[in-house]
Amino acid sequence: MFTVLSLLVYPSAASAQLKGYPITPVPFTAVAVKDAFWSPRIETNRIVTIPYAFKQCEETGRVRNFEIADSVLTGTLQKGTFCSRYGFDDSDVYKIIEGAAYALHTRYDKDLDDYVDRLIAKIAKAQEKDGYLYTMRTMDPAKSWAKERWVNDRSNGSHELYNLGHLYDAVVAHFGPTR
Repeated sequence: MFTVLSLLVYPSAASAQLKGYPITPVPFTAVAVKDAFWSPRIETNRIVTIPYAFKQCEETGRVRNFEIADSVLTGTLQKGTFCSRYGFDDSDVYKIIEGAAYALHTRYDKDLDDYVDRLIAKIAKAQEKDGYLYTMRTMDPAKSWAKERWVNDRSNGSHELYNLGHLYDAVVAHFGPTR
């Protein structure tokens, strides 16, 4: 899922440069931060903050939402109950994957990389055959904030497109250090 989509959304620095624009974009994979101030904070983020954030996603049902959506898609369940509080909770998982991907670029961590890969596999299984991915709606459309698919319905609080934007951010970040 991430690899195919990432080819569509991650242009090379050369193709991103505009004619006549004096600044050439630098991909984050070409940057290394090695100083006494930021380096320890980046390392703390990798070994403490990111694992804690993933743990919170597990404990609050955010990860479970993807597992339940998969069960509905495979027919194991007829419908499911959304485990977390808000329809935009899928995006929290995506944003932490994004942060983990940037951390993996800074310093490779096999355990973190393996965890992210397992989580990506769960997300991929929750994606419908046509690419649609919004766990709340997949589990039970009648109880979803999204009454229709692919519609930015602010009156019902639908966040499917918001979540999708965060998924794209995760895809771009993950593609860089893992290709």
